[in-house]
Amino acid sequence: MAVTQSLAVDQIGQSIEGNYSTVRIRWTSTQTGSSRNGFTRTAYYYISINGGAEQEYTVSYTLPANTTQVILDTTITVPHNADGSGTIMVRTWMDTDISAGVVRTSKTVNLSTIPRATTAAVGALTMGKAGTISLSPASTSFRHTLVYYFGELSGTIATKTATTDVSWTPPKSFAEQIPSNTVGIGSIHCITYSGDTEIGETSTPITVTVSDDAVPTISVALSDPTKVADTYGGYVQLRSRLKVAITAVGVYGSSVKAYSVKVGDIYTGASANNTTDYLPSAGTLAVSCTITDSRGRTATWTQNITVIAYAR
Repeated sequence: MAVTQSLAVDQIGQSIEGNYSTVRIRWTSTQTGSSRNGFTRTAYYYISINGGAEQEYTVSYTLPANTTQVILDTTITVPHNADGSGTIMVRTWMDTDISAGVVRTSKTVNLSTIPRATTAAVGALTMGKAGTISLSPASTSFRHTLVYYFGELSGTIATKTATTDVSWTPPKSFAEQIPSNTVGIGSIHCITYSGDTEIGETSTPITVTVSDDAVPTISVALSDPTKVADTYGGYVQLRSRLKVAITAVGVYGSSVKAYSVKVGDIYTGASANNTTDYLPSAGTLAVSCTITDSRGRTATWTQNITVIAYAR
C-alpha cells in the first residue's frame, strides 16, 4: 500500500530562429492497495528556467485507488540563453492527506544547445584581389553584418546580407599598416541577426598578403663628373668617370633600406650616389642598380653605356 510518483521532463522541440525549446512536463501518481484519496485537492509544482527564480503553479488532483493518475501533462516554451544554452528545473509538492503524507519529486534537464552566431570561414587573402567569405548560418533566415579589422583600420564589408558567399577585396592600402612585412594578420567579425534581433558576434582571424605588384620604384641618372662626355658626346676611356645617382621611393608605407650598384666588372656600390674611377676600357659597359625596401621587395634598373676609345 503506497503512493509512488514519477516526473518526466522532456525536450520535444526547438526553434533555432526563436532560440527556445519546447518542453513537455508529465507528472503521474500511482496508488496501490488501499492507498487513495478521492477528494479533490491542490498540488504545487515549481519551474526554474536557466537558473532563474522559481515560479509556482497549482493543479487540482484526486488519487483513486489502484490507478496511475496523471496529475499534470503540459507543454511549455523555454527560452534559451543568448549563447544558445538552456536548462529547466521542475519540482513538485503534494500533501496526499493519507498515510503517504507529503510526496516530492524534482528533475533538472540541460537542454540541447541551440546553434547561434555564425562564424565566417575565410581563406588566405591578397590585397587588391577578390576573396570569398563563406557563411554557414544555423538558419536560412539569419542575416549577417561583416566588419573587418586590420591594424588601425576597420570598415564594413556587408550589412545584414542574406548572401552566404560574400566577395571581398582587401584594398592595397592595407599595406600601409605593415610597412616592414609582406603578410599581416587581421580579423573579420560576423554579427548574426534574426530579423532585427542580434543573436551574437564571432571573430575570425585573417591573413592578408601584400600584392606582388607592390614594389618600390627606382630611377637612375648617369653622368660624367669630369664633363668629358659633354665635350666629346660620350664617355671616353681613361678620361671619363661615371656617376650613378639613384632616386628610389617605397610603396604603401615601405622605405628603401638597401642599394646595390654594379658597373660592369669595374665597380660595385651600396649607396644612392656612386662614382667610379676613370673608365679603363672602351666598348659596352653594363650598369645595373637594385634597391630593396623594408618589406624585402626589390626593383632593378639596367642600362648599357658605350665608352669611346681614347686616342692621343
